[in-house]
Amino acid sequence: MGADECAASVFPCLEVLKMEYCGKLITAPGHFPSIKELIISSLSSQALEKMSSTITTLEHVEFDSVSGPELNLVLERMLVKNKFLRKISIFDCDDLSFLPSGLGNLAYLSEASLVYCSSLTCFPSGLCLPVSLDRLKIAHCPKLMVANPVPNKPMSLKELTLKGFETLTIDWTRFLLSLTGLRSLVIGKTFSVNFLQIDIDFMANVITGFAAGPIAHVTEGVNSADYA
Repeated sequence: MGADECAASVFPCLEVLKMEYCGKLITAPGHFPSIKELIISSLSSQALEKMSSTITTLEHVEFDSVSGPELNLVLERMLVKNKFLRKISIFDCDDLSFLPSGLGNLAYLSEASLVYCSSLTCFPSGLCLPVSLDRLKIAHCPKLMVANPVPNKPMSLKELTLKGFETLTIDWTRFLLSLTGLRSLVIGKTFSVNFLQIDIDFMANVITGFAAGPIAHVTEGVNSADYA
């Protein structure tokens, strides 16, 4: 059997692949025709270049402490090629500076988490989040919270968590007001929040699981709040 044939036959039925703490790994095979879940932790993005170009069957991808200048390109390829993604989790990826525009084309995406991505500055201009998105968590991404633009209205968003940032801009508060189907809203560890004319008592009545706090400063227009 030739080298190409051997490579093509490696783990043809593998559905879950987890790669952790392989700091010296610079390349990895890319032929996993049945893979549905990919979990990458403490790895260089260079090792994922081939994989990001060939895998098309993912339903769940998780990056934790993935670093390297290729990270933005690797993630963009994965979002473009894997149309059936249902869950994206990105943790502690300081080299991620933007989210790919392909995020808006994921018709089956139901959950997205962005946590501790200190260089992440903005959503793509004009991005409309998938109508399938139910849960969105953004935590400790301080540059994203003060940047523009924010995403367009996600029609079916039910759970939203925003935590660990210094300022919530006016555009973000308008974004919150557009979420008419929201059932759970958590805003925490925030220094300054401009809620415009949001009535927190009203929100607490219509949104299950509403929590806000600890918040150091709330501008005029907020009547009252119970801080979690």
